[in-house]
Amino acid sequence: MDVPYNKVYRNSDKDHIIDVINVKLDPELITSIKNTKGFAPAYHMNKTHWVSIEIGKVSDKKIKALIEMSFNNVL
Repeated sequence: MDVPYNKVYRNSDKDHIIDVINVKLDPELITSIKNTKGFAPAYHMNKTHWVSIEIGKVSDKKIKALIEMSFNNVL
């Protein structure tokens, strides 16, 4: 998704557009990564079960692994 920066990172006054992907993960994993660079509480989703990942701030390898986890969580 293309989302304004300040909609994903609420404490910011920046408003440029960033690319994010939302993935559904285990709540414990979300708690441990949501304040890591490139991760934020999910934009427009339940923040307990979903997290937003900023494309370009997290490695493609890590994003692919999290997408796979998300896919398995939704099954």
